[in-house]
Amino acid sequence: LDPQLWSHVHAASVYALVAVTAAVLWLARRTSLRGPAALVLGVELAQGAVGLVQYWTGLPIGLVAIHLVGAGALVASATWLAAAARRPEPADAPAAEQRAEPAPVDA
Repeated sequence: LDPQLWSHVHAASVYALVAVTAAVLWLARRTSLRGPAALVLGVELAQGAVGLVQYWTGLPIGLVAIHLVGAGALVASATWLAAAARRPEPADAPAAEQRAEPAPVDA
């Protein structure tokens, strides 16, 4: 496998992810989700910086390891955002009604 080719394929998906995260942050700017969304974007940008240095220096194993730890941090921060976005469901409401109602947005 050509590392240079796959670095470019990987980068294209990263650009899309960062754009989506920036849009989520903009939409969440006046809600309680602003902090978790900002953290996700910050971790993504840090991951991008590590990835670029990795690419420019020939994929040294130490930076690859740091990038993998960063991937774990990204999953953790995205999970926090997803959990924060999910509202608690009342125990006595039917499941169909719970899914039909849109989640409230904190203003």
